[in-house]
Amino acid sequence: MSQRLIDHVWIFLTVIFAIYSQLTMKWQVTLAGPLPVQAGEKFVALLHLIVQPWILSALFATFLSGLCWMVTLTKFELSYAFPFTAMNFLIMFAAGALLFGEQVTLGKLGGTVLVAVGVLFIVTSGVERT
Repeated sequence: MSQRLIDHVWIFLTVIFAIYSQLTMKWQVTLAGPLPVQAGEKFVALLHLIVQPWILSALFATFLSGLCWMVTLTKFELSYAFPFTAMNFLIMFAAGALLFGEQVTLGKLGGTVLVAVGVLFIVTSGVERT
């Protein structure tokens, strides 16, 4: 496996951990239902949520995503690496519809396609290393 490919693994780990975190949080807050209206009750409900094992795993995944991102930044220019994080939009669009029944509109679909095309342009423009 080439070093270039190995370096890209850090970008993809960043994205995978971020996606896991967001999907897990959405799943858990959906199960928990709406937050109370009162500020004090809302705070207690959030404290209850934050100590749930799935939420803790999501927070840990966010931390791991940050660590992977730091490694990524040692290997690539920011202007090259950052657009890969747009994959989050693409995957979240599909996951929102498939897993959570979120509405797919022409506007959302068009925007997602534009993001995908933009990432494709950047990726095919060549790897910029730091």
